[in-house]
Amino acid sequence: MMLVVVATGCSRTSDPKTQPATTPPPPTASDRGHGVHNDSVYKDRAPVHQRRGHRGGRAGVRPQRRGRHRPVRWRTLTSPAADLPLPGPGWDGTVTGLDEDGTAVGTISDGFAPSRTRGYLWHPDGTGEFLPVPVTPQGNASAFWPVSVRNGWVVGTMRRAVPGGMMTATMRLDLATGEFTWLPEPAEFYPVAGTARGWAVGRLGLEAGATRAVLLTDAGVVELPEPEAGRDERDPMPSVVSDDGRIIAGTHTEWVPGRPRSGVPVRWQCR
Repeated sequence: MMLVVVATGCSRTSDPKTQPATTPPPPTASDRGHGVHNDSVYKDRAPVHQRRGHRGGRAGVRPQRRGRHRPVRWRTLTSPAADLPLPGPGWDGTVTGLDEDGTAVGTISDGFAPSRTRGYLWHPDGTGEFLPVPVTPQGNASAFWPVSVRNGWVVGTMRRAVPGGMMTATMRLDLATGEFTWLPEPAEFYPVAGTARGWAVGRLGLEAGATRAVLLTDAGVVELPEPEAGRDERDPMPSVVSDDGRIIAGTHTEWVPGRPRSGVPVRWQCR
């Protein structure tokens, strides 16, 4: 079963790179959503999780021993997977995004603690480098973990150590200039993907433990509507978004008394 959620009032806006002064109001959402694909394939009986970059090919990870992963990239649909370089033999990682030109981003680590995880960039020629970390008014960030790269915009989560814990915030990096900018996020926002405008789609957590699917734009938050009224879906989980932010796909967990929980594919579509 698929659910289609149609959202109204989605107006097209310019790329923020060419429109820094003003930003039109974000889309508004109302009504219903349908299906999402599985981006995993099996090769030699090991799952290889992929990110698609259209003309840029595909990128993903190849599972290795002891729970480790090797980032890989396919130049074409028929070419073999090629290992992406890592800083050293003790590193592993994952690819989280792939752009049209073959630029890939992800996270790599030389240990299992979160503090050992860093954002990484692979250029189209296969060379790699660490992503920079933002400098905030309160001090340097500890890390920047990317979730996607589209049109040269890297969307991700900034992490900064604070007394008693870790502060996180959603930011985007313009690869052309090396500059970070903030997205106007509410508390407890968790980005999962970005658009070609540098917007982010993700989940907004609530104190009660429930979550809402939202689109985060330059002008603020657009809440994505729940499926049909009266249905007992919970925990919307967006996972992919189109370059213009008009189509978002993911799942809703369906809770039916007496039945196992099941994920229902959902697509939110702006018009």
